[in-house]
Amino acid sequence: MVAQGGQWFPTVAVVVPIALMVLVFMPSAGGVRYIVGDSVWSIPPTKTFYDDWSSTKDFHVDDELYFDFESEMYNVVQVRMDEYRYCESEEPVNTYNDGPVLVPVKVPASQQSHIQFVSNKLGHHCSIGLKFSVWINLTTPYPQDNVAS
Repeated sequence: MVAQGGQWFPTVAVVVPIALMVLVFMPSAGGVRYIVGDSVWSIPPTKTFYDDWSSTKDFHVDDELYFDFESEMYNVVQVRMDEYRYCESEEPVNTYNDGPVLVPVKVPASQQSHIQFVSNKLGHHCSIGLKFSVWINLTTPYPQDNVAS
């Protein structure tokens, strides 16, 4: 039923943000959803902030990384290890320019257990610490229900 007299806009203005919040914070079917840095993706207080945060987590394939950032200021670029070390992004694996974004944790084609992310939107963010590396634990995170005894 359509609301009369232009009453649909207030309803949409309430329902759409609530639906988006449910989608963002709803647990994923395959793994754990992490809010990167436990906050917004922005210039960190220290150069090692995001790596320190990442080192306290146990990431698995099918987990998800939620990057909350302002598209005008930041982006998320998945890069290879050599580019990560030198804050370069000449040949990115993936680039996400519209925030916020949800990135699935997947094993790279190289079969290495690390994935790396930087921000290169304004050129210097990576060099002041807006980057981090994820070590992917390749073991099964939870016991299998259908394991034969």
